[in-house]
Amino acid sequence: MVSGLKNYKYSCVDNSPFSIYVMHPFWNWLANFYPVWLAPNLITFTGFLLTVAHYLLLCCYNPTFFSTVNVPTWVWLVTAFLVFIAHTLDGTDGKQARRTRSSSALGELFDHGCDSWVCLFLAGSMFSLLGNIYTVREMFMGQWVLIITFLLSHWEKYITGTLFLPWTFDTSQIVSNLYVFICLSIYRVSDLPGTH
Repeated sequence: MVSGLKNYKYSCVDNSPFSIYVMHPFWNWLANFYPVWLAPNLITFTGFLLTVAHYLLLCCYNPTFFSTVNVPTWVWLVTAFLVFIAHTLDGTDGKQARRTRSSSALGELFDHGCDSWVCLFLAGSMFSLLGNIYTVREMFMGQWVLIITFLLSHWEKYITGTLFLPWTFDTSQIVSNLYVFICLSIYRVSDLPGTH
C-alpha cells in the first residue's frame, strides 16, 4: 500500500468545452497568484467552508426548504458568489499542488472527500429553491442519485486509474446552479412555474 501511495500519479479527463476553454485557463491563471507557501489542502478546506456557509445562509432564510417564504434577493446573490468562489478554489487547489510539487494521493483524497460533502450541500441548496415542486422523498432520492454518481465515478477511477468527468459533471452543474441563483436574485421563487 505504501508503495502505491509513493507511485501515485493524478490522472483526470475533463473534456467539457466549457472546462477546457474557460475554467481551466482561468484556474491556471489564478493559481499563479497564490503564494507558494499556501497549502493546497487549505485552499480545498476554505472552498468547502464557503460551500457550508452558503448552505447555512439558505437554512437561515428558508429553514423548511419548501419555498414557503420569499428568500431575500441578496441571499441568492451571496449564495452565487460563495458557490463560485468555492468552485474556483476547488479548481485551483490541485493546480497549486502541482505548481508547488506537493501533489499527493492523500491531498486528492482530502479534496474528493470534501467534494463528496459539497454534492450534498449543493443539492440541498437547490432543494431550497424546488421545495414546492418535489416531495421530501423525491429530494431524498435526488441526494442518493448524486451520492451514487459520485461514488461510481471514483470507483471507475480506482479501476481504470483515470477520473473521467463527462460534460454534465462538476463544472456544468456548478454553472447551472450559479445561473439559477443569479436568476433568483432577479425573480422571486413564487414567480416560477409550479410553485403555486
